Amino acid sequence: MLRQTAAADNPPLSLDDAKRHLHVEHGDDDELIKALVAAAVEYVEARTTLRLAPAPYLWTLNCWPDGSVCLPVHPIRTVLTVSYIDEDGVEQSVDSALWDYQPTPEGARLWFKDGFGYPLVGRGTGGVRITFEAGFNDTVEPGDTPDVALNLPDKADLAVRMLLAAWHGNREGATDIPMSVNALCDQLKIYR
Repeated sequence: MLRQTAAADNPPLSLDDAKRHLHVEHGDDDELIKALVAAAVEYVEARTTLRLAPAPYLWTLNCWPDGSVCLPVHPIRTVLTVSYIDEDGVEQSVDSALWDYQPTPEGARLWFKDGFGYPLVGRGTGGVRITFEAGFNDTVEPGDTPDVALNLPDKADLAVRMLLAAWHGNREGATDIPMSVNALCDQLKIYR
């Protein structure tokens, strides 16, 4: 099971940028616009498995993976820890010298090195725990030389903006997602 453990510091579309996109010059709708941006980001993330802003995640598995495992979202910024719940119900850390990961176009592949003993995992679900940070850069400052692979794709930004505009323009409860948003999301989806 994948769970975001803290909110992203900055959404991929700021309130000011969203208001400019919507041609809104007053503050009456600020809370609504923030909620619509959050919902649009959530929709695009769910549809594509991309993470649009940097945030920490916890991914739990019921047992040790056989060989390597591909983390379920993209892009992975860093893998922080690997741990497990032992037979006594106590969380145990796995020494980082016993595992490694490599970013891939699909996210990141994590594997255990020779010498890892695959200790018994306690009963129940989610006994193996992997924490990591995922998400595209929230801002790029002039003069920065960021990793291009961590820049938010233009299609993802456009999908969020289009969905925001559709929902802001039709507040009467319409739930239709514009086909163009789904088409953009389909182009961005990472198939595993």
